[in-house]
Order: sequence, then structure tokens, then C-alpha cells
Amino acid sequence: MLSMFGSEKRQHRRAPTSIDVDYKIGEVVDRCIATDISQNGMFLVIQPPPEIGSKVYLSFVLPGYSKLPPLKVVAKVVRIVKQGQGQVPGVGVEFDLIYAESRETIRSFIRKILGPTVIMSKARESQQKGKHYRLDYRNIQEKGPFETEATKEDDQNIKEFNSIKLSKVDAREAVHWVRTGLIILFTAVIGYSLYVVAKYLLR
Repeated sequence: MLSMFGSEKRQHRRAPTSIDVDYKIGEVVDRCIATDISQNGMFLVIQPPPEIGSKVYLSFVLPGYSKLPPLKVVAKVVRIVKQGQGQVPGVGVEFDLIYAESRETIRSFIRKILGPTVIMSKARESQQKGKHYRLDYRNIQEKGPFETEATKEDDQNIKEFNSIKLSKVDAREAVHWVRTGLIILFTAVIGYSLYVVAKYLLR
């Protein structure tokens, strides 16, 4: 398969995969499949394809990393593959805004699939150009991290994107809270039982 990005062909390896990706483009919120991923971007099977340069808000969980929170990234469309071009129709997107921990998780995922390799860190490369990629989507309400890399519109769109109910995420969180509730309930029952026994023995 041809390289998704020109520079990526020289610097970054892509791992074939099949990942459910929730995305938001303008007012459209939907789910698609990613067929490959690198630390710089991914290929999404989206039809009809958005235009080159379109901003895409992504949320996905990598296979084997289900215990981690979903990775949330702001990307832009840099390539379109149309029907009849010898490839699966879709779009290649390049990550514009990504938290450093998320990029490291992607690198780890790629290493597991492709084996040990030297992967250039875009965070380090961009640091040399005076850019900053220290973004934390868990504290997205704070505008500080986006002052140098995103507009107020980006900030608002990401807040809205984070508020979207994603089925896979909701299900995982529900299981987590049910399990936590059961543990708390069990602990309370044991504690109360010990209290009753101790009170009875001390009579």
C-alpha cells in the first residue's frame, strides 16, 4: 500500500490494524474504521470523504489497551482515496493536536505489531521548531494548553466532542462503576458484620 503521507514514508512506520474510531467533522458525529496507524496519523474508511484540510476530532481505543482511557486527537485530512484507485476508499489524516502520552501509547502499539524499531518522535522534532505538544485532554476545560496550537473554536469543539456519549466508552465506564460499587457495598457489609460481632462479644 502506498504511504499515507510523503514525509511519513521516510520517518514513520505504519501498522495495519482495524480500529473502531468515533469522529466529529463539523456537525457530523459518526463511527468509522481505521485500517492503519502511525504515530503521525491514520487511514480512515469514511464515505463520502471530507475535503482536504478538514478538521477531524477522533476518539479511539487501541487493541490491547482497553484499560486505558480512549485516545482523543485533533487531526486534519491530508489525503483522499476515491473508489477505483486500487485501495479502500477513505481519507488519510495527520494528527495536529495530541497529548504526549497518547503518542507514546501509539508508538508502543506499533512496536508490538511491527517489532522493535527506531521511531522518530514528532514531539521532539516539533520542539526544535518551537512548537508545544503538551496537551492533556483530561483537563481540556483549561484553555492554556491550546493557546499556542489551537483556536477558541478548537477548544469549544473538543469540549463538545468530549461530551458526546460514545457507546464503547460508556459501557466500559459502566462496568467500572458497577464493580466499584459492589466492592464498596461488600466492604461496608463486612465492616458492619464485624462491628455487630464485636459488640455482641463485648457484652
